[in-house]
Amino acid sequence: MALYTDDAVIEWNGREVARGAEQVRAFHERFYDPAIRNVQLDKTLIAASGDWIAVEWTASWDNPDGTKARQIAGEHWKMRGDRLCEWRAFVSTKRVG
Repeated sequence: MALYTDDAVIEWNGREVARGAEQVRAFHERFYDPAIRNVQLDKTLIAASGDWIAVEWTASWDNPDGTKARQIAGEHWKMRGDRLCEWRAFVSTKRVG
């Protein structure tokens, strides 16, 4: 949470899903299910200009039901000083296998 400003906003596929520290924390906690295994995440910096950073990522993991999931995404971060105040992610997730 040290990365975010207290008034940070998260948008996921064009929809606001969190605003403020409490909602940002709750959003992230949903991704830390201990039953999910073999998580792989690779991020690549695409561009940085002024307060904006553009990143792409790929992720994969094993679900508790034995299926595998794969995700590709692009994201934009708006920084305020050294902290993130806006995170906009455009994500495609699918189950495989």
